Amino acid sequence: MSQPKSFPTSAKLMHWLSALLILCMLFLGVSMIQSLATWQNTAIKLHQSLGVLVLLLVCLRLINRLFIQTPALPSALSAVQHFAAKATQVVLYVLMIALPIAGWLIRNAAGLPASFLACFSCRCWSARGLSHTACTVSCMAFIQQ
Repeated sequence: MSQPKSFPTSAKLMHWLSALLILCMLFLGVSMIQSLATWQNTAIKLHQSLGVLVLLLVCLRLINRLFIQTPALPSALSAVQHFAAKATQVVLYVLMIALPIAGWLIRNAAGLPASFLACFSCRCWSARGLSHTACTVSCMAFIQQ
């Protein structure tokens, strides 16, 4: 079977929906920590819900990726560029999975549940100490960079 010239519509749709959600989360996250406005609590809940949506969407993207054929990278790319493209893709997927999980761990370290559109909330399944340790380790990793 020959390589497709472009990604299928399902992959494009999930890609742009992920990008839109991540940009919304970014601007919402920056605005909610810079303000003590009355809408801050609502912004935090919306930020959490978008984080859950991003995590679910990324999981769907990865499942979709297993079943579709993707276009090949241009043959004019050098080996270094080819490696950089693949490595960047892996890093972005890892971040899209790790950051919502880190947010969930941070909420649990504070003893607070993470909620999704007020439909359900999720607490850590383990002791608070484990959540606090994981949160501290992940935060320290980001701070030291």
